[in-house]
Amino acid sequence: MYKVFLENKYLGFQKGNALVPTPLTNYMPQLQLSEFHAFEQCIKESDNQLIIKSKKPQETKNNFFKNFKSITAAGGLVYNPEQNSFLFIHRNGFWDLPKGKVEENEKKREAALREVEEECGISNLILQEKLTVTEHVYYAYGHFWIKKTHWYYMTSDFNGELIPQSTEGITKATWITRDKVQEILPEAYSLIREVFQKRKI
Repeated sequence: MYKVFLENKYLGFQKGNALVPTPLTNYMPQLQLSEFHAFEQCIKESDNQLIIKSKKPQETKNNFFKNFKSITAAGGLVYNPEQNSFLFIHRNGFWDLPKGKVEENEKKREAALREVEEECGISNLILQEKLTVTEHVYYAYGHFWIKKTHWYYMTSDFNGELIPQSTEGITKATWITRDKVQEILPEAYSLIREVFQKRKI
């Protein structure tokens, strides 16, 4: 299934016999930009998630968000084995993971390392493996966006002072011990919980 997140809910595109939940029929086959705020409210009012079924779910997803500007980003889930802790940032009232836009001619894995370093003031990062790819939609700078983020698992033995990148709205960068992660994940975006599930934390 292809998931597109909107804050703590998601819209799923799944293979199967054609089915569009009633609340979404006004927005098919593609979401017009002028309808986004109504669509946003529709998703927020759903119990958990809404699932659109079709024979070609990826094609349906791409067509649904055809009018959105796209952006590619990369980020990291960083583990410090010496501290048995994971690196988190706090931004816009939510716990989050460091990520940012992939620059032109930049490899995704390079962008992931750079963004983690810039947003947290960390060094000694070792990239281990690619975890997953998430997509989410939002409104910013007068446009509606769909962001595809490539997530990588990293390790670091960094024990210096973490410096949150305030220009990116980050108010805190900190290590959270493994046993405390499950306590704070409810205060994180749902796509962040998705990333952690890939590591079975």
